[in-house]
Amino acid sequence: MAPDGGTGRPDLMGIVRTAAAVMLMAMPAGAFYLAPRPLTLSILVLAAVVLSLFGGLLLPGLKSSRSERILFAVLLAAFYFWVGSYLQQIQPYPFSISWSEGNHLWNAALFFTSGTGNPTGEIPFSNYVTPGLYGLRGLPFLFGNGHIMVYRAWEATLWLAPSLLFAWVISKISNLQGRHAWLFTLWGTLFLAQGPVYAPLLLGGAVSLLATRSSREWVQRAGMLFGTLLAGLARWTWMFTPGLWAIMALRFRSRDESSRQPHWGALSLDALAVLAGAGLSQLFSYLLTGHVPLTYLATLSHPLLWYRLLPNDTYTPGILIGLVLTTGPLLVALFMTGWHTRDSLNLWDTGLTVLLTAGLALAGLVISVKIGGGSNLHNLDMFLATLVLLAGLWAVRGMEEMNAARPRVLGSTWILALLAMPVAQVVGRVERLSLPDADVTRDALAVIDGLLQSAAMDEEVLFIDQRQLLVFGDYPSLRWDPQFEQVELMDRALASDEDYLNDFYAQLYAQRYRWVLCDPQPVVFKGRSGPFGEENDAWVAAVTIPLLETYQVRYMLDDVGIWIMEPRSEGVSDGTH
Repeated sequence: MAPDGGTGRPDLMGIVRTAAAVMLMAMPAGAFYLAPRPLTLSILVLAAVVLSLFGGLLLPGLKSSRSERILFAVLLAAFYFWVGSYLQQIQPYPFSISWSEGNHLWNAALFFTSGTGNPTGEIPFSNYVTPGLYGLRGLPFLFGNGHIMVYRAWEATLWLAPSLLFAWVISKISNLQGRHAWLFTLWGTLFLAQGPVYAPLLLGGAVSLLATRSSREWVQRAGMLFGTLLAGLARWTWMFTPGLWAIMALRFRSRDESSRQPHWGALSLDALAVLAGAGLSQLFSYLLTGHVPLTYLATLSHPLLWYRLLPNDTYTPGILIGLVLTTGPLLVALFMTGWHTRDSLNLWDTGLTVLLTAGLALAGLVISVKIGGGSNLHNLDMFLATLVLLAGLWAVRGMEEMNAARPRVLGSTWILALLAMPVAQVVGRVERLSLPDADVTRDALAVIDGLLQSAAMDEEVLFIDQRQLLVFGDYPSLRWDPQFEQVELMDRALASDEDYLNDFYAQLYAQRYRWVLCDPQPVVFKGRSGPFGEENDAWVAAVTIPLLETYQVRYMLDDVGIWIMEPRSEGVSDGTH
């Protein structure tokens, strides 16, 4: 929305007004994250609404209506809250900020460095560790281990930039211009943030979709192949989606507008490009990690908790209601657009698009109720991203063809509904990060550092959690066991993997480890009461109880969420569990 006053020269007053409006929109988020004392979010949201009214009026006209400028200001204010929620996590804090963050960091580093110390066995890649996801997250380690803030800055970038890029690419292939492109990009970014959606899927989609802007079919298919490869390297469930998005985009801007049926020859070549990208993704995954194709299919053995479709303690509205609230206004707008332009719609394209979108929604719902999931809508990532694509392709195309019917189809009520849910979901979920004070952190780190530095050459340490200490610490003689990492343990506990767990119990009852680092291990069974109740119970039964039977707490560093355990001095039973 940079103004030029219509003269081709910069409009200095317009630039000043734009800068002032942008800064005005940043004030509520800045106050929430940076004020010395936490401010009430509801008060700041109210302030954001009021400031949006002023900010929208302050923005230069640029041939846009006053309401469009206010909508832009509201989206921008919410965008700042969203960005701030990730930027606040770029901290020098040496321990995990969220559940198992340090272990995820360690897994990402494995693609480029083995870390410090002497692992007592081969370091395998866990089934959930893929080159497309963890290799991407570990790219900063190409330049050395550096500082934990560098990694966290990169992690924040991977949550923020791909959503913005994906929405921007859709605005480009939909031929949106000027203020409409800005509005769509901001709205699409916030819509995706409701998931949220992981970077590899969005980056693969952006590559595939951007290639469709070329008139050369080989470029389009190269984009399908490379985009599919990027996504498939991260998760096998994603490996076809970017290519299918590109095919969808091409069909909406058909290579042969006079054809009412697909050009089967071109469509076959498109499908081959997608299949090639998917196949290469599995081949490269095997070469980089040793995982046979579709290794993570093992998670299909996890129980399905269908009750999480409805309101529950893990996700208050439940997956179904949350999905309706999140996508309902957009689905209605798309349906109304399609209905009012039904005479010009291609039956093949529309039917295949509806089937694909419904299939992605169904797959996301099933994955969401798998034990370990269902706390938000991120497993519906492919469905959410597809809706953003359709919003750019279908609704915009419909608007161009409707002309006079446009106000009836997408009137102010639905525009407000389309904006309200992403803004409400994103702003409503933000939390101000709270970390232990510097003295507590320093004392805890000194205790851990002293133990690890003094460990004898014949003693082993097990890091169930906090493995980032192996990446950024300096323990050249430390012997540590690369097995039994927290995320892997949880996955095996949820799947009731007896072979894996029996091996874990054998090491515990043999009291193999001098020290065990883990998060606090209270014996509390929750059932369905409380977030992730079944997951908690599986962990307590499979991990906590055997651990407490064989090891005792030496240092209880609850302020930083760490227990340091040592073998029980009175001995243990024969190890049956």
